[in-house]
Amino acid sequence: MTLHKHTSTLLLAALPLGGALSCAGKEAGIDRTVISGELEISALHAQEAETTPGANDDPSAGARSDLGELGYANMRVFGRSLSFGQRPNGTPNGDADWYLVRATQSGPIELALIYDAGAGGDTGGLEAQRYVITIADQAQPDAEGAPTVLLEATTDGAGGLLTLPLEVARGAELLIGVQAAAGELDEADYELQITGFDPGAGGFKVGLYPGGTAEDRGDPLGGTSAGDFVDDPETRARVAPWTLYGAAPVVRSGEGESATSDVAEKPAAAFLWGGNFADLNAGITAGTMFSGSPIEISLASERREGVYLRVDSVQPVIVGWETAEVEPNNVEIDDTYAILSGAPMTLPTASGPGFVDILTGRLDYPEADPEWAGENDSFTFTVPADMGVVATLSWADDSYNIDMNWNGSDGAIIGAGWDVGDVNPERFDSVANYGVVLTPGETYSLTLLPWSGAAGGIDYTLTLEWTAP
Repeated sequence: MTLHKHTSTLLLAALPLGGALSCAGKEAGIDRTVISGELEISALHAQEAETTPGANDDPSAGARSDLGELGYANMRVFGRSLSFGQRPNGTPNGDADWYLVRATQSGPIELALIYDAGAGGDTGGLEAQRYVITIADQAQPDAEGAPTVLLEATTDGAGGLLTLPLEVARGAELLIGVQAAAGELDEADYELQITGFDPGAGGFKVGLYPGGTAEDRGDPLGGTSAGDFVDDPETRARVAPWTLYGAAPVVRSGEGESATSDVAEKPAAAFLWGGNFADLNAGITAGTMFSGSPIEISLASERREGVYLRVDSVQPVIVGWETAEVEPNNVEIDDTYAILSGAPMTLPTASGPGFVDILTGRLDYPEADPEWAGENDSFTFTVPADMGVVATLSWADDSYNIDMNWNGSDGAIIGAGWDVGDVNPERFDSVANYGVVLTPGETYSLTLLPWSGAAGGIDYTLTLEWTAP
């Protein structure tokens, strides 16, 4: 039977997205707590490790300083040129320092080199030293297999501050070279600054929670979105104002039209967390920037101002198990999206909160645009303790469309990636999107179905990130 997933709607009990934000509105006139402050995305600092020439002089041989990922935080890199010099034709042959940084987003950034131009540089005369800056993308090799050069510039006439705007794509692996050329000094310090991507697009939020650790944070008592970020010219931190209304928990009971909400007693104290959380109701997933040290505040007073909250941590990706799809693993489904029969592949037990388990496979398309007919790949999994899951399905070719269904032990559908967003990658969060905590003793199924694309097949990756309930 052909199912029309694009014209059907799953009728599932779900927590409203951004539920913590809606809590504040319902408490108006009951809980008059107002908390305000600023949210800081701290700048990332790096010190060049080279103490003798050669440590980071040749990126083709792996000799470069790895700065990690460039996200929404600004970067400050403190380096030292150990020698200056150039040939008679002007080609620099002084100390070359190379850095590697990986772009996590697409958009405009800016590089700035701050150096000592000397007295002459201040008046437009000869500077104390000269640099050549090169930026290349090693993720995009040229015809000879070398990293594609995106930009080259010199500090001639820059007067101690060279700024270079650049448009980069997500996944770019930027090699940044700071080449020392002619100079009056034997060695000199410099600072390389790299602006992060616009945090206004990052969805930064502040939430108030009962707990101060990721394991016992609990459901949000209230929350808000950060305002516009402004860069501090001295520290390069990015700072935005925020104001949170309400701190008493809302208790929901019942389902559907009979559901009710009641305001419970406000706790004596709670913890403020900041970050670019996908949803304040969700766990902290890999790659999320957040407050490594949430702030505990007393709620005895109805008004609290001047709370300064820092976003200074990134949730790492910790891989649990990795496995590959094994055929046959097809199932039969009906027009209610329920699994009727079949033999799904059994996945290893979930690695647990904080881990990302990875499955790779290939979905066959016996004919073009099958709309779920014929082949599918189905998998079952269990969890050792209560936890949530963020399931993300991605594939390389956007001319294909794959869908992901999530079913329970009884075969009935619980949720679907296409119900949340029919895009690549397709994703759902069991807690944030459907209010479901996975429990031991239950067997859950994930089924990948071919919707559109050419006959043949497409490789995919399914990641299962386990979160605290």
